[in-house]
Amino acid sequence: MSSSNIDFKSVEDTNLLSGTGKLLNPPFPDNMDDYGRSAASFRGSLLYLFGQPLEKSNLADEAYLYVIEAEDDQGNTWILSAYQGPSGPAIGGEYLNESIIPVAESLLQLIESTTPADFEEMVYYQDSDSTITYGCADGNCFWHEKPGNHLD
Repeated sequence: MSSSNIDFKSVEDTNLLSGTGKLLNPPFPDNMDDYGRSAASFRGSLLYLFGQPLEKSNLADEAYLYVIEAEDDQGNTWILSAYQGPSGPAIGGEYLNESIIPVAESLLQLIESTTPADFEEMVYYQDSDSTITYGCADGNCFWHEKPGNHLD
């Protein structure tokens, strides 16, 4: 997948993430319902762009992980991650490399402009002791939260 002059592809090597950290989160909506739909859309768009995540968990703080290689038209490369962590959906990378910020922003723009794939997942959010069911169907995303752990 590409955005502007940068091509993005999923890679299957978590060792490439050594020395990386969170770079940015997508904009957070004002209310929880919109946040939930936005988080579902982010995950659904990643699913559409890159297929199944490299790692997946039923814990909301570590729900999924993609390792993404970015390459520009001059052969420069960067390693990014797209994941759902404790602060929600995020993009990570080599935070000490200032040239990566526009690349991460380009990836975020690509994710936000992609119609999400259909999916449904359940994750447990320990901080609020709640089970979240979220996903997308036909481009419409949803988020439902129930008190307690309902994964089993």
